[in-house]
Amino acid sequence: MRGGLTVEGCKWIDTSKLKKLGYLEKNYYAGLLTWYSNGEEWGSVRAEVDAENTYLRLQYTQTDYWSGEKKGYDYHVLLSNSSCNYGGVRYWLHCSYCGKRVKKLYLRNGRELGCRKCLHLAYTSQNIGGRKKRFGKIITYYELQDELETIRKYYKGKETRRYRRWLYYQNKLDRALGCWVNKL
Repeated sequence: MRGGLTVEGCKWIDTSKLKKLGYLEKNYYAGLLTWYSNGEEWGSVRAEVDAENTYLRLQYTQTDYWSGEKKGYDYHVLLSNSSCNYGGVRYWLHCSYCGKRVKKLYLRNGRELGCRKCLHLAYTSQNIGGRKKRFGKIITYYELQDELETIRKYYKGKETRRYRRWLYYQNKLDRALGCWVNKL
């Protein structure tokens, strides 16, 4: 999987966003949804849910980077739901390739809409290896220092759990940097 496309680099759509925006609660709904990629907005797509909540229709236009040619896409994604243990309903999208029900569908290369497995997408953390991942959680020195500013260090004269965790990661990072400096 190294060097391939990642989940974070693809546009995606998920059921929790659809439910939050009210697409799945009404009998029929149509409107614009926002594509997300790397946590940022990347354009919009016209979405439509039928009256029985059995399918989601996605329509969008993609412009080819090299030729500038615009091409329209129209996808029909099956919707289903299941009962939750404590009441309520959980909604699912069905992958157009394998039919498996999933929470998220990804758009790869602007043309293929499917689940992570069918589109052969990896997480960014799966592509990181060696020294960067050797010491567990990947965190930079600057991220660690920024986190210290938001942490309450003591409560009733004792160190807080969160501050002890920060000290643990600080110690881990110091050891990692010490090993790296010693190798040079």
